[in-house]
Amino acid sequence: MNTERLMLAATVAMLLRGYSPTTPETAKKMIKQAVGLIAEYNLQDAIDAVAGDEPVFEKPLMDINMKESTGSYQTLAEITVPAGKMGRVSKIEMACDDYDQGRFKLTINDEVKFTDLQLPNALTLDFLGASIRSGLGIKLEGKADDASAFNMWGDVSGKEES
Repeated sequence: MNTERLMLAATVAMLLRGYSPTTPETAKKMIKQAVGLIAEYNLQDAIDAVAGDEPVFEKPLMDINMKESTGSYQTLAEITVPAGKMGRVSKIEMACDDYDQGRFKLTINDEVKFTDLQLPNALTLDFLGASIRSGLGIKLEGKADDASAFNMWGDVSGKEES
C-alpha cells in the first residue's frame, strides 16, 4: 500500500472517528464526502489498517462534593483530563443553603468564566459534550460573601476519551 493511500485513508478515518459536526447538515456532508473518498480510491482496506476495529474508549469523569462555606474560595468540584487524552464536559451544577451570601467561581481550561456569581437558586449548566483540553479541566469553587457558615454543593461531570 503506498504512502499517499495511507495518508488519505488516515484523513478519512480521522474524519469519521474524531470530527464533531455542529449541525446535522454538516454531519451529512462530512459523511457523504468520506464515503465518496472511500469508494473513489478503494480505501476500505487502508482505513481498516489505520483506524482498526477498536472503539473509542470513554471513561466517566465526575466530582461531587458538599463543603461548609468560608470567607475564601474553596474547591467544590474539579475534574482534570489526563495528558494525552481528550475530555468532554456534560454538566456543572451548583447550589447552596444561603443564596444571599453564596458566591461561585468557575474555571474551564484555565480560563475564569465567572467569579463572585450570586445565584437566586440552584443552577445547572448543560454543556452537551463541549471539549476540555488535554491536561486541563474544570474547577468549581464556592465561598460565603460574609464568611458565614452554610453548606455549598458542586458537581462537575463529563468524560475522558482516548
